[in-house]
Amino acid sequence: NEAKMQISNAPTNGYMLTAQSGNTGGLTWAEAGGGAMELITRTVISDGDTTVIFTGFDDSVYESYEIYFANVVSQTDNRNLYLATSSDGGSNYDEGSSDYARVVLIQSSTVALTQTAYNDSTTGAIYLSNSVGAVDAEEVAHGVCGKMEIFGASDSSKFTAMNYKTSYPSTTTDSVANVFMWQGIGYRAETAVVNAIRFQFSTFESGTISFYGIKK
Repeated sequence: NEAKMQISNAPTNGYMLTAQSGNTGGLTWAEAGGGAMELITRTVISDGDTTVIFTGFDDSVYESYEIYFANVVSQTDNRNLYLATSSDGGSNYDEGSSDYARVVLIQSSTVALTQTAYNDSTTGAIYLSNSVGAVDAEEVAHGVCGKMEIFGASDSSKFTAMNYKTSYPSTTTDSVANVFMWQGIGYRAETAVVNAIRFQFSTFESGTISFYGIKK
């Protein structure tokens, strides 16, 4: 245990024990190097939830952020999972006619790869899927799964950029044979920080969304 080791400094929660040949005992507690992924928070969705909100942005600790979607199911058939951002901690969200832009590559097991550009002029959000199936057979096909990366959230002089890739069942009856993939890039078209994000379906049924920070 620590009391029986020669360590040159006092411990700090979350620090690593590192080799330092010039220090007492050759061991020193030190902060982990940059680039480590750290779970900020995880939301296990309850049936009937209408939003999932994350506010744990910290530009003194994190360089960028990653979000993982696991089996996120809509309560209502033929709905879209989408993201809106906030610069005031979640009191207000950007949902105006020119707040976002994105380009999406779309492919399914029955539809060839296509590219579509959106300015989201009518939606005021970043869409992460399109017409997700939510009847019983389609829920078995997993709901929305995937990953999103967020860059530059703390830089008030630049647009916040987002990369994302999701897969989900379509609204066809044979959903297992018709699963869609979206791969997109987008940005928030305003030079302000992002310190809160909100995900929405019409109404959620189940799933998990996890919010990670990539340390500086």
